[in-house]
Amino acid sequence: MLRLRIWVRILKDKLLFTVYKEYVMMARSTDSEITELQFEPLTGESILGNMYVGRVENVVKNLNAAFVSYAKGEIAYLPLNEAESPFFTETSGAGGSMPGSNKFPVKQGDNIVIQIVNEAIKTKQPKATASFLNFTGRYAVLTYGKTGLGISTKITDKNIRKLFSEEFERYLTDEYGILIRTNAANVEVEMVHNEIKALIKEAEYIKNTSGSRMHHTLLHAEEKSYITELRNINLAEVSEIITDNEQIFKELDEYAVKYEEAMAVKDIITLKEPDYIKNVFGIETVIKHAFSERVWLKCGGYIVIQPTEALTVIDVNSGKYVIKKNDTSEAAKRVNYEACDMIAKQLKLRNLSGIILVDFIDMNDEERDNLLKYLRSKVETDRVKTVVVDVTKLYLVEITRKKIKKPIYEQLNLL
Repeated sequence: MLRLRIWVRILKDKLLFTVYKEYVMMARSTDSEITELQFEPLTGESILGNMYVGRVENVVKNLNAAFVSYAKGEIAYLPLNEAESPFFTETSGAGGSMPGSNKFPVKQGDNIVIQIVNEAIKTKQPKATASFLNFTGRYAVLTYGKTGLGISTKITDKNIRKLFSEEFERYLTDEYGILIRTNAANVEVEMVHNEIKALIKEAEYIKNTSGSRMHHTLLHAEEKSYITELRNINLAEVSEIITDNEQIFKELDEYAVKYEEAMAVKDIITLKEPDYIKNVFGIETVIKHAFSERVWLKCGGYIVIQPTEALTVIDVNSGKYVIKKNDTSEAAKRVNYEACDMIAKQLKLRNLSGIILVDFIDMNDEERDNLLKYLRSKVETDRVKTVVVDVTKLYLVEITRKKIKKPIYEQLNLL
């Protein structure tokens, strides 16, 4: 039994925080392998999750979208289906609605509350929503504009789900919904109640004061990326939080004190000597491989990853794999299955998103169906929603991965 417990702990993730050049680097290590990377400039912070009073500069009906100025010289893309019930702070006049009303669609000149939901990627502006504003805590998310009670699917205990349904329905209104996060199962119910009340208080404050604010006003600033990473972790999945930077350690430590789980979090936050993460985890090598176009497989085959403006293309090749006579089918199968493992890893490591097309080595229909099932099983553990859609008539496998943050080559300005 003792051996089993040790084995399980080794397989838990480690979260790593360090300074890499002019960036704060966040990484996730699973069984000593770096599986995720994120970078945030030391001199600037992400706007993801921020709320602003934005001004509608233009409505383009052909694109079914509006373009909203949220800061000087900064424009966000607002799909009109994300603006069906916005909170107006000021309208353009004729035909418009009173501040605070949500009965009319947006038009040029309107001032509305928006939240940035996707960072700018490549040449595309950041994406915003005006109808569904999220106030995120460690145990719950308050959803303004999206009603109803949701409970994390990772909470599987029927008794806990029933308890949460009974406890938190009281907060539901015509304006607010509640999403109970996985971490709520690890603390007393009163802690979740207190956090929800605090989130409602923040939402009400913004609602009551935004009408008197000028456009470009920042109403709500999200925490730094490495703080939100700490907020979002599931302690059951993490064995250690490591940093080799004193300032980051201080901020992580201070943030942990906010929660009832503080001692559990503080116990696993470790400050190491400078350059510990770089040297022990081989960060330079990991980053180099994460930018390599060609990635080798154990069997001798390889995949080629080529991001383009519109999508990412991945090509699977047999490479150095020695194909025995009359063994073409088995060879293709081995290369393709190893490619599935590597593709799932690289999507997370490089934070590739949007449309991804994969050209596997040709297989018959039955083998291809089995391959898709296997690929789906590999990507379903991704923390970012990833869907293996189907196969095109040209036998290209279609994958979509939700766009939230930039791919790492853009985060490091190496496009």
